[in-house]
Parts: sequence; C-alpha cells; structure tokens
Amino acid sequence: MNTEWSALKTKLDSYQSVYDAPISSLAEVNTIPDAPICGGGKVTVAVDGTHREVNYHLSKSDFWHVMLHPGRLFDGFSISPAPLCRLALTVNNADGKADHGRHVQDMAVAEIRSVLPLEGGTLEVRCTALAQRGLVIYELEARGATASLSAAIEAESEHNNFYICKGKQDEETVWLRKEHQQLFAVNAAVAMRPLGATNVRSLHEQGGAAALSFDVPAGQTVRLLLSVAGGKEEFHHLEEALAGLEMDGQDARPTGEGDAIDEMLNEHADWWQAFWLKSWLDL
Repeated sequence: MNTEWSALKTKLDSYQSVYDAPISSLAEVNTIPDAPICGGGKVTVAVDGTHREVNYHLSKSDFWHVMLHPGRLFDGFSISPAPLCRLALTVNNADGKADHGRHVQDMAVAEIRSVLPLEGGTLEVRCTALAQRGLVIYELEARGATASLSAAIEAESEHNNFYICKGKQDEETVWLRKEHQQLFAVNAAVAMRPLGATNVRSLHEQGGAAALSFDVPAGQTVRLLLSVAGGKEEFHHLEEALAGLEMDGQDARPTGEGDAIDEMLNEHADWWQAFWLKSWLDL
C-alpha cells in the first residue's frame, strides 16, 4: 500500500457511517436516503429493514420510466429514474431477543457490511456492487450457528407503468424481468444464484416468487450473486442477466468459481483506490 493511499484511506475510514438500529422503509424515498448505500457506476444499492428482514433496494443508472401528462391541446410527458427491484433477505433463525443488527457503509471500498444476530451466533454480510459491472456480490458468513435464509427478488409496477414477470432457471437460479413500453422500451432483468450454500431450493412454485431458500453452514461463507442487465431498447436482458452469473463462460457452480469472483472483487477495490486517489485534495 503506497503512502498516499494509506493516508487517504485513513481519512475515508473515519467517514464510515454506522447504523445500529432498524432502518425505516425506503420504498417511498425519492432522494438520497439516510441509509447505507453503495454503488459502482451501473448499479446502486441502499439498505433498510431489521435484523430479521433486510431489504437491499437496487437502482440502475439507465433504467427509467415515462410519465404521460394529458393536456388540452397536446399530451406531454416526463422521463425520470425508476426503482429496479429489491433483494428481500429473511433470516429465518434470527435471534428473537435482539432488536437490531449493525450496518456499516464503507466509502473507501464502496461496500456495506452488516452483522445480524442469529440464535446462537451471527451472520455477517458484505454487500458489494461491483464497479462498472452489473453484478452485486453478497458474501454471507455464519459464525457460531448455521444461518437459515430466504432471498427473494421483488419489484413494484410504479404507476402501473411496468410489466413484471418472475421465473426460475433451475432449482438454484431464479430471475425477475421488469419492462416498460411507453414511447420507447426500457427493459431490465435480475438473476440470482447462491454459491456454496446447502439445502438450496427454489420457492417459485409458491405463488410464482423469484425466491430461494438456503443455509449458510456455521463457520463457512456463501456467496449470493445478483446479476443485473438491460436498459433502453434492450431486448436480451434476461439472457444477459443469466449470463452474468457465469464466470469466464463456465457455469459458476463448479469448483473454481471462487478465483473468478476474487479477481472481480480485487479489481473493484483497485478501481475505487484509483478513483479516490484522483478525487481528493488536502488543503
């Protein structure tokens, strides 16, 4: 670590934001929220919820919607960013005696780290929206006890402007499509798959949910991948989101996927180091 980066990282570390109480819902928030956030240019994540139910709200820089405004002579319209979806993470064996978890927003590496109390242990979550990529990586580490989790991709049709469809690719992979067709097409898809988890099963048969249940064994780390694709006049968004779950053209589930993900996480850290070194001035 060079001297300049060491000094700058010390400053950035002093600006970490800590949230150690339940975070109010962000569902109706249209400005920068008072909540942990992270992003990498393509996808932004903001967190709300409790230690039992944590919501990771995703937005995409090129995902918008058109609002029509009828007029006396001519109809008008406006274009604005639209929420994409949220990852609803439910800790089925959360500690019933606890009333909150802990979230830390780390500006230096653009990630959110959380500690959620379990019955007999803790679940540590590291959320990273990779710089300049449509991929969010959740590293889930169970300490002291196995964590029983459910993860669902959920979305709303704001102003009835969107078509939403959910499905499953296989028992370990589910997806959601969110599509808009007003004046022009804006389409996006999100696909999800855990790596290294046990007892993985799709919950799609239960009401058509884009959801999975799985366990994180005590003392082990599971990676939950969330791949995002799409944008204006994009029509292969689902195929691209599913392809984003594969590493170097190979299915991410066999052994060896860790190296590809580790490489992407290292590239993410290097990108943010270069960003901060070009973006600060000490007076």
